[in-house]
Amino acid sequence: MTSVRPISGISYIDARPSVDMTPSDGEPSDESRIEAIRIAFSKVAHGALAAHLKGFTSGVLASDLIIIGDAIVELLKERKVTVLCWDGDDFADDSFTKVLTRVNESLPQVQFVAFLRSEEQHSRYQNKMGFDGSWQSTSLAGNLSVLLCDNAVGSHDRYEHLGVVGLKATCAPLVIAVGGGGVLRKEFDQMLGQGVEYALFDAVRIRDGAEEHAAIIGLDGVVLRPVSGKLSNKTAASECGMLTVAIKVMKIIGIDEKAQTIDLILFVRMEWIMPDGSDPWVDWRDCLSWDNGQGPNKKLLPNGYTRETQTVRATFLQPLDLHHYPFDAHKLEIVLVSNPTTDIKMDKLSGVKDAATLHTHAVSLFDNSSWRSLRPKSAKNEEPMDPVVCRFDSTPASESDSSISYVRMSTRLCVERQAEFTIFNVLMPNFILTIFMLMSYAIPREDVSDRLAYHVTVLLAMFAGKLVTVGMRASLPPSPDRVAYAPRSRGSCRLRALQRFARPRLPAISPSEVFLALQCPSPRTSRLSTGTCSPHISLSWPSHSRSPSPSCLSICLRMHTSASMP
Repeated sequence: MTSVRPISGISYIDARPSVDMTPSDGEPSDESRIEAIRIAFSKVAHGALAAHLKGFTSGVLASDLIIIGDAIVELLKERKVTVLCWDGDDFADDSFTKVLTRVNESLPQVQFVAFLRSEEQHSRYQNKMGFDGSWQSTSLAGNLSVLLCDNAVGSHDRYEHLGVVGLKATCAPLVIAVGGGGVLRKEFDQMLGQGVEYALFDAVRIRDGAEEHAAIIGLDGVVLRPVSGKLSNKTAASECGMLTVAIKVMKIIGIDEKAQTIDLILFVRMEWIMPDGSDPWVDWRDCLSWDNGQGPNKKLLPNGYTRETQTVRATFLQPLDLHHYPFDAHKLEIVLVSNPTTDIKMDKLSGVKDAATLHTHAVSLFDNSSWRSLRPKSAKNEEPMDPVVCRFDSTPASESDSSISYVRMSTRLCVERQAEFTIFNVLMPNFILTIFMLMSYAIPREDVSDRLAYHVTVLLAMFAGKLVTVGMRASLPPSPDRVAYAPRSRGSCRLRALQRFARPRLPAISPSEVFLALQCPSPRTSRLSTGTCSPHISLSWPSHSRSPSPSCLSICLRMHTSASMP
């Protein structure tokens, strides 16, 4: 049941789903949200032709907003729009919302409707006065209706969800964009094929000293609208090139923690067009190897774009933070950098849902390793998010010696270590063997033969454990070149284990040489039938062998007697 509550000129209308429209788990469905908003919207503007306004919420020059505002007024007159909606953004002089006041001054007959999460009416992030305090002092307050939606519709910063629900509820055929970032791009992808036209005004905003154009510029279904004046941006869309990219991770071969690298097989697709007909340069940051076999496949398309596809095996440097081992998780980043922002714009390839995706069998090699892909959930009842995420932005000008900002595509692959794999295969066996070694103190010191047999059994168990974990070197964090363990006790056995590992740049194999020594001191009262003993056991294999085998393993047992045979 919707209700109208005027507050100081602004009409707030409850557009939340009623109790009978809410399922038992407490969170309404999108169908119930759309129906509730549609009922509330009909009370404000029944049968009216609506359009939605979106764009950059900061960083746009006031002079550009004046020029674009005049162009939007003409577009609204041309399309005979009577209701202009937006997603409840606050008013700001450098935001697209500044255009709303200019439209209200030029077209007083146009109604304005905002969609807002109910909890943000009087307080919201970075604005203690909330939506009401932001718009109350503007000329729009007397001609503004706000539809209060449920809070979950825009939770976890998913404001694109609120925008999509609003578009479907009003059935608006037109979206007017004054620039626009990643949220607008996500809305555009979800509304693809829904019969909505996107009219884009090429406003730019300044972020970190660099110009940022709209995230939907150059995409199919987006119409770039002209303006009567000259915008202050240095690179209009028609004066610079366009580069679109799509990456699919075909296979994650492995993560080398000692070398701090990740090995991948990628399928890369690029399409570009440059004003001078040249090819853009691309730089894959921290790429140690790039093997594309027979080279890329390049083709000239009828629309003037050049398409390039290639399948490559690449190795990227990935510094890992192992402070939380074995409960660590990592964001592995692949960064692509191209021409300066004044020369080219970069975006995802047209026709694909996401610029970076993961193949169905990409993580099959993780099944027998200590890693797995991380699929976080943005909400309790939602499907897990894709472990590969991508964003487009520009490099800070301060990173360049020439103070130039370059277009950038950052792809992040989220992985986490399977802690149980390391615990059950490394930590627990070592702990059990340590307990067994301590249990040797329970054997009387006079029973030298029993002590010897017990320690030989434990040593063989340690060696068997090494053979089982021989392939786990790549899944363990970096370790020192030498590890020594030498517990001592007067009148008891002494164990020393000296391990020399292979160099980091060599293949991840078992130790090239393992030396195990068991020494039993010769107490004055400890005698065997052969006299006083000092056994020595050594286990070794050639360093050129990738893994030990019975054919290359030698076991030597030497017993030195200090007393003559009886």
